[in-house]
Amino acid sequence: MAVLFITHKYPPAVGGMEKQSFELIQGFTDVDHNFAIHFDGKQNIILFFLSLRKRVHDTLRQHPEITTIHLNDGLMGVFFYLLGIKSHGKKVVITFHGLDVVFPLSWYQKYVLPKLQNYDAFICVSQATKDACLIRGFSPKKLFVVNNGVNIPQDYSDFNHETTKKALYNLGIDLENDIILLSIGRPVKRKGFSWFADEVMPLLDDRFKFVHIGNTGATEPYFMKWLPKKIVKLLDLFTGRPNDAEALIKAAEQNKNIILAGKVSDELKNTCIASATCMLMPNIQDDGDMEGFGLVALEASIQGKTVLAAGIEGITDAVHDGKNGYLLPSGDAEAWEDKIMLIAENNHLFDANIKKYTAEHFSWEKMVNRYRKVFDTINT
Repeated sequence: MAVLFITHKYPPAVGGMEKQSFELIQGFTDVDHNFAIHFDGKQNIILFFLSLRKRVHDTLRQHPEITTIHLNDGLMGVFFYLLGIKSHGKKVVITFHGLDVVFPLSWYQKYVLPKLQNYDAFICVSQATKDACLIRGFSPKKLFVVNNGVNIPQDYSDFNHETTKKALYNLGIDLENDIILLSIGRPVKRKGFSWFADEVMPLLDDRFKFVHIGNTGATEPYFMKWLPKKIVKLLDLFTGRPNDAEALIKAAEQNKNIILAGKVSDELKNTCIASATCMLMPNIQDDGDMEGFGLVALEASIQGKTVLAAGIEGITDAVHDGKNGYLLPSGDAEAWEDKIMLIAENNHLFDANIKKYTAEHFSWEKMVNRYRKVFDTINT
């Protein structure tokens, strides 16, 4: 069995989907002779899509051993359909990540998604994503759930204390006295960062520092102020604009214990994770959007950090309550305050059980093997 992977999400671009595409393709090519067409950032993205049809047809003609075509997300599935790319009898599999299923554009929901259902199989990154597919009429026989994985890192317990202390001091954090509550990700409304800042932080004393890592610098373009809210919502979802940044910045201006670190290096991000008391994913419901999985939770728990997460959507596939974190009621500020105080009073700097559980249940190797089983299943 040979697979042709097609993805517009790939390094050197940085992001969860880019990482997932990279690990998937590398996991297959390390074992078998497979093929990939991916956007490497060297050409214009529009030209990449315009040349896609010819590249796919040429690759399939040159390599008749290919049995399966994998498309990295629903958007790629849309282009594959709209460009009229023929599969030449090969099985076509699409991975859905969440938003690409629930995207609230009526044309997409009414006309495009039903067309995509004609393909051979759909891999959902979480049960919540699968449920969203089922609601929209996808055949249960074509749906498979395969969770994302996470890198197994070095032992961060060997961090140099003074180096770490200095790095955090530059962010306004006192390693000796502060209790670090860390969040990572684009400040979009579904992430609940501004909700946590506004509703939970006032309930905590000055020992607690809410540290956010992520881009808060993208402001709303001026022309969008004149557009209907529904159009603005669609553009925000499609472009991934951090539409919660303004509210988060305002909260930080009013509360000195909210620290916006902005975009940081991987080294500093890992330093913050290793030094944090817990990682937060305080997601809230946002109509037309959803958290497909929760890769940030795994990045923290693989370092032995306790994760506190809202028990909604795809997060519940990444955080197993009482195993590698705790699921809390979304939007319940007092429940979050209580759990944070409990963790702070019984804090362990490094919990091997959390790391062990995460390593045993989530790895890129496991993800690749599960993809392989899906491909084998649809080709038998």
